[in-house]
Amino acid sequence: MNHLARVYKLQGRHDQAAKLFEEILGERVKVLGFDDFDTLATANNLGLVYKALHRFPEAEELLQRTLSGREKLLGGDNPDTLVTANNLAFVYQAMGNTSKAEELYNRALEGQQRYFGEEHPEPLITKHNLASLRFQCGQQKEGIEIYQSVLAERERLLGPSHHDTLVTVRGLAMAHRSQHNYKEAAKLLRRALIGFEDILGNDHQETLAVAEDLTLVLNEQAGA
Repeated sequence: MNHLARVYKLQGRHDQAAKLFEEILGERVKVLGFDDFDTLATANNLGLVYKALHRFPEAEELLQRTLSGREKLLGGDNPDTLVTANNLAFVYQAMGNTSKAEELYNRALEGQQRYFGEEHPEPLITKHNLASLRFQCGQQKEGIEIYQSVLAERERLLGPSHHDTLVTVRGLAMAHRSQHNYKEAAKLLRRALIGFEDILGNDHQETLAVAEDLTLVLNEQAGA
């Protein structure tokens, strides 16, 4: 059942994923307690699904509790703990609490770089999120620089067609869009769309979102 819930999450079927993760979490809390390793992993996944569903208060509460549990069980610098710190920052960012988001992103990034080194995919997840936060805070130039750095590293470490690389391609495209650089934004979004269609399929939520982004940018380009 846990595997199926994770498949639903990857497929973007978040309502179905939430129901399964809630059922799994309830059973694990009953049998193992909340602060068990496997229970905390399920709670972390459910928190991300709640975020995807825009159920932000539930995501915040669950991820706060998960972060506290992982700190006690694994320690503050454990990679799993830092993943939850990054996820909670992601929720705070979505809720507009940029100061808390930045604090947690920086904590996660520093810990991940110490643990994995700078040339590892894990810190790049946090750096990508930090780039989007810079844009949200109006720091466009710094945001673009971080996106470009993450993209170069992901292409080198993961390859140009990896999902995470394409996520950063999309992020950089929308950054260029915010600067009215529609030509570069459209070029990057076409690349992301082709890549997502290849690895996720035409009907996946992520593919459809990129297609919508491209349509938006092309319309703006035509009217510029």
